[in-house]
Amino acid sequence: MPRPRIDFDELAAHLVGVDPTYPESIDMALDERWEITMEAFEEIAEALLRLTPTVKGPITGDLMHAYLVKRGDHFYALVKVKAEGRAPLGILR
Repeated sequence: MPRPRIDFDELAAHLVGVDPTYPESIDMALDERWEITMEAFEEIAEALLRLTPTVKGPITGDLMHAYLVKRGDHFYALVKVKAEGRAPLGILR
């Protein structure tokens, strides 16, 4: 069974400083900044995702690897996947 596609648009948009609702602007910004395509960015980001610290989801309690961004007093996941058998370093809000 194929894995579901992970949506990296918001992460890419956050890193290059563009609106995530306009995929064309994300593609252009990735090309201008790093000379890579969205597909290449997704491949790199997915490969590195499991190297991020684990956090515990506030609703499900699931352990996740996640790219986080701080908004106010809380951290939010831009991208997340379930972690396998590791203790959390913090609680995601």
